[in-house]
Amino acid sequence: MSLTRHATTRAAQRGVADEAIALVFAYGDIEYSAAYGRRRLRLSHRRAAELLADDLPFRLVEQAQKVELIVGEADQIVTVLRCDPHPARRSPRSYRRRCTVRV
Repeated sequence: MSLTRHATTRAAQRGVADEAIALVFAYGDIEYSAAYGRRRLRLSHRRAAELLADDLPFRLVEQAQKVELIVGEADQIVTVLRCDPHPARRSPRSYRRRCTVRV
């Protein structure tokens, strides 16, 4: 696992431990494509539960769930992001356009 200088700086600014980054890099199972041929890597709830069952510290797994990595082509971590593991969901009603009844 290698980090760019940018990733090291961002991890320090965002208070992300090296152990959490290593955990996401090793066990991250949610993967999306990103710009410039890179990929976004996160830890799923299912994988986090498996890691907790394997007696990993709760705080470490919890912090790893809040981290997203941008990984380059040569498996080099380009940057470290914070993400919400439980994003708020909008109700289907909020997607509908509101209309008024004219009399």
